[in-house]
Amino acid sequence: MVVLSATNVDDPLDQQPSRYNGDRNKEVEDAAVASGLAWVSLWASSFAGNTLRTWGAQIRAGDVVRYPYASFAEALIHERDLAEVIAHALGSDDLVARRGRRLELTGPQSLTHKQLVATIGEVLGRSLRYQELPPEVAKQGMVQQGIPEAFVEALMARYAREVGQPAPLSGEVERILGRLARTYAEWVADHAAAFRNEQEQ
Repeated sequence: MVVLSATNVDDPLDQQPSRYNGDRNKEVEDAAVASGLAWVSLWASSFAGNTLRTWGAQIRAGDVVRYPYASFAEALIHERDLAEVIAHALGSDDLVARRGRRLELTGPQSLTHKQLVATIGEVLGRSLRYQELPPEVAKQGMVQQGIPEAFVEALMARYAREVGQPAPLSGEVERILGRLARTYAEWVADHAAAFRNEQEQ
């Protein structure tokens, strides 16, 4: 059994933003451990695709991204890398030695919010600017857009706790797949059309 979990699964549950969107990583992993089956739990970092949901509309509308905590860093994982690790775990005996283990999967780079936006601009050939918002202003805007307040509060608290720190890099994707993990720039190139407006298509 391969369990998709998250790097923050052992954090206090009220500090895990994804739980307010329905994720139950802790319970699923606990069920796998108690099942009696051979298991591997994949503790994935944040998905690169989150940036499209967070900033895509702003980038399609203009060249300024307004968001808090410019120096908060993530090691975003390309979802294709995650899928390949899962397929490898399910279809190969190479992970026999890893059974009963929790494997932390991250992208290959620690990039701040500001650097992530700059990377999008570089791939698109545009000069994007990051305008840092005060957390309370950002929170109010997200709640007004219909994002659950509990999720927003947990997310902002996570940013505040970890701002200014580099995101941990595990190197586990490279060890399992035998190649370099895909960079965030590669992810953006794979999804560039989703960031472009109608005039750019």
